Amino acid sequence: MRKQKKSRNFAPKFIVCVRVKPTYARMNMIKRIFHNVALLLSLLMTLCFAFVFVGEAEAQAQAGITMADATWISQPTTLRVQSGNNYIRLPETYLMATVTYLPDSAFGPIPSLLVDGAEWPVQRSISNCRRGWQWQLHYGDTESEVLILSAHENALIEVTPVICPADSLYEAEAWDSLTWRGQTYYESNDYLFPVTKEGGCNYTVTLRLTIHHTIVNRVHQHACDSFVLNGVTLREEGDYVRDTVPTESGDRTVNIVRLTLGHTDFAETTKEACVSYESESGKTYTVSGDYLDTVPNQEGCNTIVTLHLTVIPDCRTYDTVYFCAGLNTQHEEQIGDLVHRYLPYRYELPTVWDYMDGVILATEKERTLVDLVRAEQNLREHYSGDLTPVQTIRWTVHYEGEDGYQSLEAGNGPQWIRPGMIVLYVQFVCGEQYRSNFTTDIVAPEAMTTAVKRMENGRVVIFRGGEKYTVLGIKID
Repeated sequence: MRKQKKSRNFAPKFIVCVRVKPTYARMNMIKRIFHNVALLLSLLMTLCFAFVFVGEAEAQAQAGITMADATWISQPTTLRVQSGNNYIRLPETYLMATVTYLPDSAFGPIPSLLVDGAEWPVQRSISNCRRGWQWQLHYGDTESEVLILSAHENALIEVTPVICPADSLYEAEAWDSLTWRGQTYYESNDYLFPVTKEGGCNYTVTLRLTIHHTIVNRVHQHACDSFVLNGVTLREEGDYVRDTVPTESGDRTVNIVRLTLGHTDFAETTKEACVSYESESGKTYTVSGDYLDTVPNQEGCNTIVTLHLTVIPDCRTYDTVYFCAGLNTQHEEQIGDLVHRYLPYRYELPTVWDYMDGVILATEKERTLVDLVRAEQNLREHYSGDLTPVQTIRWTVHYEGEDGYQSLEAGNGPQWIRPGMIVLYVQFVCGEQYRSNFTTDIVAPEAMTTAVKRMENGRVVIFRGGEKYTVLGIKID
Protein backbone atom coordinates (compact mmCIF):
# COMPACT_ATOMS: atom_id res chain seq x y z
CA MET A 1 0.00 0.00 0.00
CA ARG A 2 2.86 2.42 0.83
CA LYS A 3 4.60 1.72 -2.47
CA GLN A 4 1.46 2.35 -4.44
CA LYS A 5 0.92 5.66 -2.56
CA LYS A 6 4.49 6.76 -3.31
CA SER A 7 4.01 5.83 -6.96
CA ARG A 8 0.85 7.90 -7.19
CA ASN A 9 2.58 10.91 -5.60
CA PHE A 10 5.71 10.64 -7.78
CA ALA A 11 4.15 9.95 -11.16
CA PRO A 12 2.34 13.30 -11.69
CA LYS A 13 5.62 15.19 -11.15
CA PHE A 14 7.70 13.49 -13.83
CA ILE A 15 5.41 11.39 -16.10
CA VAL A 16 2.96 13.57 -17.99
CA CYS A 17 2.07 11.85 -21.27
CA VAL A 18 2.52 8.08 -20.46
CA ARG A 19 -0.12 6.14 -18.60
CA VAL A 20 1.36 3.04 -16.92
CA LYS A 21 0.55 1.04 -13.90
CA PRO A 22 3.28 1.78 -11.36
CA THR A 23 5.41 -1.17 -10.18
CA TYR A 24 8.21 -1.44 -7.61
CA ALA A 25 10.92 -2.08 -10.23
CA ARG A 26 9.96 0.95 -12.22
CA MET A 27 10.06 3.11 -9.09
CA ASN A 28 13.63 2.07 -8.24
CA MET A 29 14.73 2.80 -11.77
CA ILE A 30 13.25 6.31 -11.68
CA LYS A 31 14.92 7.03 -8.32
CA ARG A 32 18.31 6.01 -9.69
CA ILE A 33 17.88 8.26 -12.75
CA PHE A 34 16.89 11.25 -10.59
CA HIS A 35 19.87 10.67 -8.22
CA ASN A 36 22.33 10.57 -11.12
CA VAL A 37 20.91 13.79 -12.59
CA ALA A 38 21.31 15.55 -9.24
CA LEU A 39 24.94 14.41 -8.91
CA LEU A 40 25.65 15.61 -12.43
CA LEU A 41 24.19 19.07 -11.73
CA SER A 42 26.19 19.35 -8.47
CA LEU A 43 29.37 18.44 -10.32
CA LEU A 44 28.70 21.00 -13.02
CA MET A 45 28.13 23.75 -10.41
CA THR A 46 31.37 22.80 -8.58
CA LEU A 47 33.34 22.89 -11.82
CA CYS A 48 31.74 26.26 -12.66
CA PHE A 49 32.85 27.71 -9.32
CA ALA A 50 36.29 26.25 -9.73
CA PHE A 51 36.78 27.61 -13.25
CA VAL A 52 35.52 31.05 -12.23
CA PHE A 53 37.71 31.06 -9.13
CA VAL A 54 40.78 29.94 -11.07
CA GLY A 55 40.18 32.56 -13.74
CA GLU A 56 39.64 35.35 -11.21
CA ALA A 57 42.51 34.19 -8.99
CA GLU A 58 44.95 34.27 -11.89
CA ALA A 59 43.86 37.83 -12.71
CA GLN A 60 43.96 39.38 -9.20
CA ALA A 61 46.89 40.60 -6.99
CA GLN A 62 47.89 38.83 -3.81
CA ALA A 63 46.98 40.35 -0.44
CA GLY A 64 49.90 41.22 1.82
CA ILE A 65 51.19 38.33 3.95
CA THR A 66 52.91 40.47 6.62
CA MET A 67 51.95 43.50 8.65
CA ALA A 68 54.58 45.57 6.88
CA ASP A 69 53.40 44.85 3.37
CA ALA A 70 49.64 45.08 4.10
CA THR A 71 47.81 45.96 0.88
CA TRP A 72 46.46 49.54 0.74
CA ILE A 73 42.79 49.77 -0.22
CA SER A 74 41.39 53.07 -1.59
CA GLN A 75 38.71 51.80 -3.99
CA PRO A 76 36.70 48.60 -4.54
CA THR A 77 39.32 45.87 -4.97
CA THR A 78 39.46 42.07 -5.47
CA LEU A 79 42.54 40.26 -3.99
CA ARG A 80 43.83 36.70 -3.80
CA VAL A 81 44.38 35.37 -0.30
CA GLN A 82 46.32 32.32 0.82
CA SER A 83 45.84 29.84 3.58
CA GLY A 84 47.01 31.58 6.73
CA ASN A 85 47.09 35.28 7.61
CA ASN A 86 46.53 37.98 4.99
CA TYR A 87 46.91 41.73 5.65
CA ILE A 88 45.01 44.70 4.18
CA ARG A 89 45.23 48.33 5.20
CA LEU A 90 42.31 50.88 5.09
CA PRO A 91 43.08 54.59 5.60
CA GLU A 92 41.20 56.29 8.45
CA THR A 93 38.70 57.97 6.14
CA TYR A 94 37.85 54.54 4.63
CA LEU A 95 37.13 52.73 7.87
CA MET A 96 33.67 51.88 6.79
CA ALA A 97 33.86 48.96 4.42
CA THR A 98 32.48 45.59 3.35
CA VAL A 99 34.86 42.56 3.09
CA THR A 100 33.48 39.55 1.20
CA TYR A 101 35.29 36.16 1.24
CA LEU A 102 34.77 33.96 -1.83
CA PRO A 103 36.07 30.40 -1.26
CA ASP A 104 36.90 27.93 -4.00
CA SER A 105 34.65 25.37 -2.35
CA ALA A 106 31.10 25.79 -1.24
CA PHE A 107 31.75 23.71 1.86
CA GLY A 108 35.21 24.96 2.95
CA PRO A 109 36.16 25.97 6.51
CA ILE A 110 34.95 29.38 7.84
CA PRO A 111 37.62 32.14 7.69
CA SER A 112 37.99 34.82 10.35
CA LEU A 113 38.70 38.60 10.33
CA LEU A 114 40.67 40.11 13.18
CA VAL A 115 40.03 43.78 13.99
CA ASP A 116 42.10 45.25 16.82
CA GLY A 117 43.00 41.66 17.79
CA ALA A 118 39.38 40.56 18.11
CA GLU A 119 37.46 38.32 15.77
CA TRP A 120 34.81 40.27 13.88
CA PRO A 121 31.25 38.92 13.39
CA VAL A 122 30.73 37.15 10.09
CA GLN A 123 27.62 36.35 8.07
CA ARG A 124 26.72 34.31 5.00
CA SER A 125 26.63 36.11 1.64
CA ILE A 126 25.97 35.39 -2.01
CA SER A 127 27.87 37.45 -4.61
CA ASN A 128 27.77 36.80 -8.37
CA CYS A 129 25.92 33.49 -7.85
CA ARG A 130 28.61 32.41 -5.39
CA ARG A 131 28.31 31.66 -1.72
CA GLY A 132 30.75 33.25 0.67
CA TRP A 133 31.28 35.06 3.94
CA GLN A 134 30.99 38.78 4.66
CA TRP A 135 32.08 41.26 7.32
CA GLN A 136 30.63 44.80 7.77
CA LEU A 137 32.81 47.51 9.34
CA HIS A 138 31.14 50.76 10.43
CA TYR A 139 32.72 54.15 10.87
CA GLY A 140 34.18 54.41 14.36
CA ASP A 141 34.21 50.67 15.04
CA THR A 142 38.02 50.53 15.04
CA GLU A 143 41.02 52.79 15.34
CA SER A 144 43.38 50.35 13.60
CA GLU A 145 43.95 50.68 9.86
CA VAL A 146 45.20 47.06 9.36
CA LEU A 147 42.79 44.16 9.09
CA ILE A 148 43.99 40.52 9.38
CA LEU A 149 42.07 37.86 7.45
CA SER A 150 42.83 34.27 8.48
CA ALA A 151 41.97 31.69 5.77
CA HIS A 152 42.25 27.93 5.55
CA GLU A 153 42.53 27.79 1.79
CA ASN A 154 43.32 29.86 -1.23
CA ALA A 155 40.40 32.15 -2.04
CA LEU A 156 39.35 35.61 -3.22
CA ILE A 157 38.23 38.60 -1.18
CA GLU A 158 36.30 41.66 -2.37
CA VAL A 159 36.95 44.83 -0.34
CA THR A 160 34.51 47.71 -0.86
CA PRO A 161 35.47 50.78 1.17
CA VAL A 162 32.99 53.58 1.79
CA ILE A 163 34.32 57.13 2.10
CA CYS A 164 32.52 59.28 4.66
CA PRO A 165 31.77 62.64 3.03
CA ALA A 166 33.61 65.57 4.54
CA ASP A 167 31.78 68.59 5.86
CA SER A 168 30.62 70.67 2.90
CA LEU A 169 29.72 74.30 2.32
CA TYR A 170 27.18 75.56 -0.24
CA GLU A 171 27.05 79.26 -0.95
CA ALA A 172 23.91 80.71 -2.50
CA GLU A 173 22.37 84.09 -3.26
CA ALA A 174 18.68 84.71 -3.84
CA TRP A 175 16.10 87.44 -4.01
CA ASP A 176 13.73 87.60 -1.04
CA SER A 177 13.69 83.85 -0.32
CA LEU A 178 15.25 80.47 -1.14
CA THR A 179 13.75 77.01 -0.81
CA TRP A 180 16.45 74.42 -0.10
CA ARG A 181 15.93 70.83 1.00
CA GLY A 182 12.21 71.47 1.52
CA GLN A 183 12.67 74.55 3.74
CA THR A 184 12.17 78.19 2.74
CA TYR A 185 14.56 80.83 4.09
CA TYR A 186 14.01 84.58 4.09
CA GLU A 187 17.16 85.95 5.81
CA SER A 188 20.90 85.80 5.20
CA ASN A 189 22.68 83.32 7.49
CA ASP A 190 24.69 80.10 7.76
CA TYR A 191 22.28 77.16 8.06
CA LEU A 192 23.74 73.85 9.34
CA PHE A 193 22.44 70.41 8.35
CA PRO A 194 23.99 67.49 10.33
CA VAL A 195 23.84 64.19 8.40
CA THR A 196 24.11 60.68 9.84
CA LYS A 197 24.40 57.80 7.38
CA GLU A 198 24.04 54.11 7.97
CA GLY A 199 27.22 52.76 9.48
CA GLY A 200 27.90 55.78 11.72
CA CYS A 201 29.18 58.13 9.03
CA ASN A 202 28.45 61.67 10.28
CA TYR A 203 29.10 64.95 8.49
CA THR A 204 27.64 68.47 8.23
CA VAL A 205 26.34 70.35 5.22
CA THR A 206 26.38 74.16 5.63
CA LEU A 207 24.28 76.52 3.53
CA ARG A 208 25.81 79.99 3.48
CA LEU A 209 22.87 82.01 2.26
CA THR A 210 22.78 85.63 1.19
CA ILE A 211 19.28 87.03 0.76
CA HIS A 212 18.79 90.27 -1.17
CA HIS A 213 15.53 91.97 -0.30
CA THR A 214 13.11 93.61 -2.69
CA ILE A 215 11.50 96.84 -1.54
CA VAL A 216 8.23 97.45 -3.37
CA ASN A 217 7.30 101.09 -3.93
CA ARG A 218 3.78 101.58 -5.30
CA VAL A 219 2.94 104.85 -7.00
CA HIS A 220 -0.68 105.65 -7.77
CA GLN A 221 -1.31 106.85 -11.32
CA HIS A 222 -4.67 107.90 -12.75
CA ALA A 223 -5.13 108.33 -16.48
CA CYS A 224 -7.92 108.74 -18.97
CA ASP A 225 -8.67 105.93 -21.43
CA SER A 226 -5.02 104.73 -21.59
CA PHE A 227 -1.53 105.23 -20.13
CA VAL A 228 1.89 104.81 -21.73
CA LEU A 229 4.46 103.08 -19.49
CA ASN A 230 7.93 102.27 -20.78
CA GLY A 231 6.71 102.62 -24.35
CA VAL A 232 3.74 100.28 -23.83
CA THR A 233 0.18 101.58 -24.03
CA LEU A 234 -1.91 100.23 -21.15
CA ARG A 235 -5.70 100.15 -21.39
CA GLU A 236 -6.54 98.07 -18.29
CA GLU A 237 -6.24 98.94 -14.62
CA GLY A 238 -3.72 97.07 -12.48
CA ASP A 239 -0.19 97.05 -11.04
CA TYR A 240 2.67 97.46 -13.55
CA VAL A 241 6.44 97.47 -12.94
CA ARG A 242 7.92 100.79 -13.96
CA ASP A 243 11.59 100.08 -13.13
CA THR A 244 13.95 98.30 -10.73
CA VAL A 245 16.59 100.36 -8.92
CA PRO A 246 19.53 98.67 -7.09
CA THR A 247 20.48 99.95 -3.64
CA GLU A 248 23.93 100.35 -2.08
CA SER A 249 23.24 97.44 0.28
CA GLY A 250 22.75 95.05 -2.63
CA ASP A 251 18.99 95.07 -2.36
CA ARG A 252 16.65 96.55 -4.95
CA THR A 253 13.65 98.83 -5.10
CA VAL A 254 10.90 97.84 -7.51
CA ASN A 255 8.75 100.81 -8.47
CA ILE A 256 5.23 99.68 -9.32
CA VAL A 257 2.62 101.87 -10.93
CA ARG A 258 -0.85 101.19 -9.56
CA LEU A 259 -2.93 102.32 -12.51
CA THR A 260 -6.55 103.42 -12.42
CA LEU A 261 -8.33 104.52 -15.57
CA GLY A 262 -11.17 106.92 -16.21
CA HIS A 263 -12.98 107.36 -19.48
CA THR A 264 -13.91 110.22 -21.76
CA ASP A 265 -17.65 110.87 -21.98
CA PHE A 266 -19.63 112.49 -24.77
CA ALA A 267 -22.79 114.57 -24.43
CA GLU A 268 -24.97 116.92 -26.48
CA THR A 269 -26.97 119.95 -25.35
CA THR A 270 -28.96 122.82 -26.86
CA LYS A 271 -28.86 126.28 -25.28
CA GLU A 272 -30.42 129.68 -25.96
CA ALA A 273 -28.72 132.71 -24.48
CA CYS A 274 -29.17 136.45 -24.36
CA VAL A 275 -26.28 138.47 -25.86
CA SER A 276 -23.67 135.89 -24.69
CA TYR A 277 -23.34 132.43 -23.14
CA GLU A 278 -20.78 131.14 -20.67
CA SER A 279 -20.25 127.37 -20.88
CA GLU A 280 -19.47 125.00 -18.01
CA SER A 281 -15.79 125.16 -18.91
CA GLY A 282 -15.81 128.97 -18.55
CA LYS A 283 -15.72 129.84 -22.24
CA THR A 284 -17.87 132.76 -23.44
CA TYR A 285 -19.73 132.59 -26.75
CA THR A 286 -21.44 135.58 -28.42
CA VAL A 287 -22.34 134.06 -31.79
CA SER A 288 -24.85 131.33 -32.50
CA GLY A 289 -23.38 128.04 -33.72
CA ASP A 290 -22.25 124.51 -32.81
CA TYR A 291 -19.29 124.24 -30.44
CA LEU A 292 -17.31 121.51 -28.67
CA ASP A 293 -16.96 122.25 -24.97
CA THR A 294 -14.80 120.17 -22.61
CA VAL A 295 -15.66 119.80 -18.93
CA PRO A 296 -14.35 117.39 -16.25
CA ASN A 297 -16.40 114.34 -15.26
CA GLN A 298 -16.59 112.35 -12.04
CA GLU A 299 -13.77 110.01 -13.08
CA GLY A 300 -11.36 112.92 -13.41
CA CYS A 301 -11.45 112.77 -17.18
CA ASN A 302 -13.27 114.91 -19.74
CA THR A 303 -16.80 115.10 -20.97
CA ILE A 304 -16.86 116.47 -24.51
CA VAL A 305 -20.12 118.35 -24.95
CA THR A 306 -21.50 119.24 -28.39
CA LEU A 307 -23.18 122.61 -27.77
CA HIS A 308 -25.90 123.82 -30.12
CA LEU A 309 -26.09 127.51 -29.20
CA THR A 310 -28.49 130.25 -30.20
CA VAL A 311 -27.44 133.74 -29.11
CA ILE A 312 -30.13 136.44 -29.14
CA PRO A 313 -28.46 139.84 -29.67
CA ASP A 314 -31.02 141.75 -27.62
CA CYS A 315 -33.23 139.68 -25.38
CA ARG A 316 -34.10 142.35 -22.90
CA THR A 317 -37.73 142.71 -21.83
CA TYR A 318 -39.31 146.04 -22.61
CA ASP A 319 -42.14 147.55 -20.62
CA THR A 320 -43.76 150.65 -22.11
CA VAL A 321 -45.10 153.23 -19.72
CA TYR A 322 -47.32 155.85 -21.33
CA PHE A 323 -47.81 159.28 -19.85
CA CYS A 324 -49.86 162.35 -20.64
CA ALA A 325 -48.05 165.15 -22.40
CA GLY A 326 -46.38 167.48 -19.95
CA LEU A 327 -46.31 164.98 -17.09
CA ASN A 328 -43.02 163.25 -18.05
CA THR A 329 -40.38 163.07 -20.75
CA GLN A 330 -39.75 160.32 -23.29
CA HIS A 331 -36.88 158.12 -22.00
CA GLU A 332 -35.81 154.56 -21.00
CA GLU A 333 -34.86 153.03 -17.66
CA GLN A 334 -33.12 149.61 -17.43
CA ILE A 335 -33.29 147.40 -14.34
CA GLY A 336 -31.44 144.15 -15.05
CA ASP A 337 -32.91 142.73 -18.26
CA LEU A 338 -36.06 144.85 -17.88
CA VAL A 339 -36.23 148.11 -19.79
CA HIS A 340 -38.91 150.68 -18.99
CA ARG A 341 -39.76 152.87 -21.98
CA TYR A 342 -41.58 156.12 -21.20
CA LEU A 343 -43.67 157.42 -24.14
CA PRO A 344 -46.46 160.07 -24.38
CA TYR A 345 -50.00 159.04 -25.22
CA ARG A 346 -51.21 159.76 -28.76
CA TYR A 347 -54.65 161.32 -28.96
CA GLU A 348 -57.01 160.43 -31.83
CA LEU A 349 -60.47 161.87 -32.47
CA PRO A 350 -63.28 159.32 -32.62
CA THR A 351 -64.48 160.92 -35.83
CA VAL A 352 -61.72 159.28 -37.86
CA TRP A 353 -63.04 155.79 -37.27
CA ASP A 354 -66.43 154.11 -36.96
CA TYR A 355 -67.07 153.64 -33.26
CA MET A 356 -70.83 153.25 -34.09
CA ASP A 357 -70.25 149.88 -35.77
CA GLY A 358 -73.01 147.55 -34.60
CA VAL A 359 -74.68 150.17 -32.39
CA ILE A 360 -77.95 150.90 -34.29
CA LEU A 361 -79.52 147.58 -34.90
CA ALA A 362 -83.04 148.46 -36.19
CA THR A 363 -85.24 151.55 -36.81
CA GLU A 364 -88.96 151.95 -36.74
CA LYS A 365 -91.25 154.99 -37.05
CA GLU A 366 -91.61 155.42 -33.33
CA ARG A 367 -88.40 153.89 -31.99
CA THR A 368 -84.85 152.66 -32.68
CA LEU A 369 -83.06 149.58 -31.32
CA VAL A 370 -79.72 150.83 -29.98
CA ASP A 371 -76.83 148.88 -28.36
CA LEU A 372 -74.98 151.47 -26.27
CA VAL A 373 -72.89 148.73 -24.62
CA ARG A 374 -71.43 147.88 -28.03
CA ALA A 375 -70.56 151.58 -28.58
CA GLU A 376 -68.69 151.73 -25.25
CA GLN A 377 -66.92 148.48 -26.03
CA ASN A 378 -65.81 149.81 -29.43
CA LEU A 379 -64.42 152.97 -27.81
CA ARG A 380 -62.51 151.26 -25.00
CA GLU A 381 -61.03 148.56 -27.24
CA HIS A 382 -59.93 151.07 -29.84
CA TYR A 383 -58.22 153.42 -27.44
CA SER A 384 -55.51 151.09 -26.20
CA GLY A 385 -51.76 150.78 -26.60
CA ASP A 386 -50.25 154.19 -27.32
CA LEU A 387 -53.71 155.87 -27.85
CA THR A 388 -54.99 157.92 -24.99
CA PRO A 389 -57.38 155.60 -23.14
CA VAL A 390 -60.98 156.42 -22.37
CA GLN A 391 -61.66 157.40 -18.80
CA THR A 392 -65.40 158.16 -18.74
CA ILE A 393 -68.34 157.58 -21.11
CA ARG A 394 -71.70 159.19 -20.48
CA TRP A 395 -74.97 159.12 -22.42
CA THR A 396 -77.83 161.66 -22.41
CA VAL A 397 -81.06 161.75 -24.41
CA HIS A 398 -83.46 164.51 -25.48
CA TYR A 399 -86.79 162.92 -26.27
CA GLU A 400 -88.90 164.50 -28.97
CA GLY A 401 -91.60 166.77 -27.49
CA GLU A 402 -89.83 167.04 -24.10
CA ASP A 403 -87.65 169.77 -22.64
CA GLY A 404 -84.01 169.23 -21.62
CA TYR A 405 -81.72 166.23 -21.55
CA GLN A 406 -81.82 163.35 -19.19
CA SER A 407 -79.25 160.70 -18.34
CA LEU A 408 -79.32 157.49 -20.30
CA GLU A 409 -77.83 154.21 -19.03
CA ALA A 410 -76.15 151.84 -21.44
CA GLY A 411 -77.78 148.91 -19.69
CA ASN A 412 -76.79 145.32 -20.33
CA GLY A 413 -77.58 145.12 -24.05
CA PRO A 414 -79.66 146.52 -26.91
CA GLN A 415 -82.62 148.67 -25.93
CA TRP A 416 -85.47 150.42 -27.76
CA ILE A 417 -85.34 154.16 -27.52
CA ARG A 418 -88.24 156.35 -28.58
CA PRO A 419 -87.72 159.24 -30.98
CA GLY A 420 -85.21 161.82 -29.88
CA MET A 421 -81.53 162.69 -29.89
CA ILE A 422 -78.88 160.70 -28.04
CA VAL A 423 -75.75 162.59 -26.99
CA LEU A 424 -72.38 160.85 -26.37
CA TYR A 425 -69.80 162.36 -24.01
CA VAL A 426 -66.30 160.84 -23.79
CA GLN A 427 -63.68 161.95 -21.23
CA PHE A 428 -60.08 160.78 -21.99
CA VAL A 429 -57.36 160.13 -19.39
CA CYS A 430 -55.30 163.14 -20.35
CA GLY A 431 -58.33 165.46 -20.24
CA GLU A 432 -59.43 165.43 -23.86
CA GLN A 433 -63.20 165.49 -24.36
CA TYR A 434 -65.41 164.44 -27.21
CA ARG A 435 -69.16 165.00 -27.85
CA SER A 436 -71.38 163.54 -30.55
CA ASN A 437 -75.08 162.80 -31.08
CA PHE A 438 -77.48 160.93 -33.27
CA THR A 439 -81.27 160.77 -33.58
CA THR A 440 -83.52 157.79 -33.08
CA ASP A 441 -86.50 158.81 -35.31
CA ILE A 442 -84.99 159.15 -38.78
CA VAL A 443 -87.31 157.85 -41.48
CA ALA A 444 -86.82 160.24 -44.44
CA PRO A 445 -83.16 161.21 -44.36
CA GLU A 446 -83.47 163.33 -47.51
CA ALA A 447 -85.68 165.84 -45.63
CA MET A 448 -83.06 166.45 -42.93
CA THR A 449 -81.02 169.59 -42.94
CA THR A 450 -78.81 168.84 -39.92
CA ALA A 451 -76.17 166.16 -39.96
CA VAL A 452 -77.36 162.89 -38.49
CA LYS A 453 -75.48 159.52 -38.09
CA ARG A 454 -77.22 156.31 -38.92
CA MET A 455 -76.30 152.67 -39.44
CA GLU A 456 -77.06 151.53 -42.98
CA ASN A 457 -76.03 148.18 -44.40
CA GLY A 458 -73.57 147.63 -41.54
CA ARG A 459 -71.80 151.00 -41.79
CA VAL A 460 -72.19 154.48 -40.33
CA VAL A 461 -73.79 156.95 -42.72
CA ILE A 462 -73.98 160.71 -42.12
CA PHE A 463 -77.06 162.47 -43.49
CA ARG A 464 -76.68 166.15 -44.19
CA GLY A 465 -78.92 168.24 -46.49
CA GLY A 466 -80.49 165.19 -48.03
CA GLU A 467 -77.09 163.68 -48.96
CA LYS A 468 -75.26 160.69 -47.53
CA TYR A 469 -71.61 160.85 -46.46
CA THR A 470 -69.10 158.50 -44.83
CA VAL A 471 -67.63 159.34 -41.45
CA LEU A 472 -64.65 160.79 -43.36
CA GLY A 473 -66.90 163.19 -45.30
CA ILE A 474 -66.84 161.37 -48.62
CA LYS A 475 -70.10 161.59 -50.47
CA ILE A 476 -71.88 158.35 -51.11
CA ASP A 477 -73.57 158.07 -54.51
